[in-house]
Amino acid sequence: MQIKGAKTILEKRCKFYGKDLPWLFRKINEGWDEPDNVKRAMKVYQAHIKDQDYWIQKYGREPW
Repeated sequence: MQIKGAKTILEKRCKFYGKDLPWLFRKINEGWDEPDNVKRAMKVYQAHIKDQDYWIQKYGREPW
């Protein structure tokens, strides 16, 4: 799964609940039963953010 697909899945799930992304991540981490594709999308999104933060800390700017 790529970041674009992960964002789409997470945005649709947030819209379904009428909440924001941090709320959704918090509930999943608390043990809410979400479909596997939502959990996978959360992991892909978090890995992307972690990689982006690493790049900014190392080079002081975004790679694009």
